Amino acid sequence: MSTPEPPRLTIKTDPEPPPGLGWHDIPLPGAPFQLARFTVEPGCVSPLDTHQSTEVWVVARGTGELTYDGDQLVPLAEGDAVLLEPPRTHRVRNDGTETLVMHSIYWLAQR
Repeated sequence: MSTPEPPRLTIKTDPEPPPGLGWHDIPLPGAPFQLARFTVEPGCVSPLDTHQSTEVWVVARGTGELTYDGDQLVPLAEGDAVLLEPPRTHRVRNDGTETLVMHSIYWLAQR
């Protein structure tokens, strides 16, 4: 009896991300959360963001600096994970020499 292969995930790229940024949704049909791959090129910064979703960033490669909730500065490096709670503002700047690659897991909290 063979073990069935897990379904392959398709990465859908944002057609027009800001310069130096990439956002790639990874559809997970039926999952209670969303998954995306987020990239920031060296010297680039993401736009200031806020939303009602709870979000976890997992750094896969590179380094950066997270600005969180207005003025908290959090260094990021490969292997780090951070919890971003709504509706706090956040942005990330790539302070390294290679592409910063993160995975974002996000969901709307049940109230």
